[in-house]
Amino acid sequence: MKKIFAACFLTGMLYSCMNTPPAPEAVALPIPDEMTTLKMQQKLKDQYDNVWDFSEGYVGILKDGKWGFADTSGKVVIPLQFESPSQFHHGYAPVIKNGKAGVIDTIGKAVVPFVYDYVGDYQDGVFSARNFQKKYGFIDSANNIVIPFDYDEVSIAWFSGGLAIMKKGNKYGAVDKTNKIIVPFVYDELGINDGFEKGYVRGKLADKNLLVDKTGQIINLPGIDNYETIQPIEGNLFIVKEKTSGLEGMIDLSGKVVIPIQYISVTNFYKDLAVVETTNGKFLLKSNGVTYFEQTPFLDLTVLKENLFYGNTKADDMMYLF
Repeated sequence: MKKIFAACFLTGMLYSCMNTPPAPEAVALPIPDEMTTLKMQQKLKDQYDNVWDFSEGYVGILKDGKWGFADTSGKVVIPLQFESPSQFHHGYAPVIKNGKAGVIDTIGKAVVPFVYDYVGDYQDGVFSARNFQKKYGFIDSANNIVIPFDYDEVSIAWFSGGLAIMKKGNKYGAVDKTNKIIVPFVYDELGINDGFEKGYVRGKLADKNLLVDKTGQIINLPGIDNYETIQPIEGNLFIVKEKTSGLEGMIDLSGKVVIPIQYISVTNFYKDLAVVETTNGKFLLKSNGVTYFEQTPFLDLTVLKENLFYGNTKADDMMYLF
């Protein structure tokens, strides 16, 4: 647990916290869910056997084999009665009771009855679900069937970019919310770890690696076989991990290298800044190659909303927000 949470600000150009003048007055800053989770785990550690991740004002709590939910004060708001931990997403949490999966709202009411083998998180107005015949489909918050239970797998547990990647038999494809097939079920692999939110997914057809866009068209990315993983991001860019070196960088749709493939990890750009990692630590990199904090890298560096980053340095035990 970090001792102090110190803050400095990003205005126009980035400066280190040491060189930034102090803020003229105190301002309210968002606290990351990870920090709230650590705080709740410390606060409730003597009362419960486990404390799950904080989300939307609630934290899962375990006692004597049963899970419930507490608020930020530590007060139990949904009694201990479930067999699995969960998080709330958009006001709903999938849980298991008596061996069956359902969904509760923030007052603990079962909005989706406990009749499923599995229910995924609430995303884009629907839940993925699996019945006890081991078939997958999608339901809404009133338990209406949106996508029939005709599929053998959901690659990711929600619609992404308007499409759900599914498996039927031994082939992958994608459907829209009307169950219309947009990407035909001919692929041996299709977006196993991601979806169509950024417009493309990686696929494999007859041992050939390729990209598929959200209209179902095949895109031939030069050098695609050189990469172990390909993660689409905004602007037709891709974070790639090289097979031979295991290092990451960024390329565009033509295969041109945008960020050199020399880092342990690379994140998406946010306000033209990506977080990159070397053996020395993490620092910020602009798309034009300018770096910030490279000489004093962070042990951890995370992008938040509202134009903020946070992280802790090797030099001290403090967490910085900037």
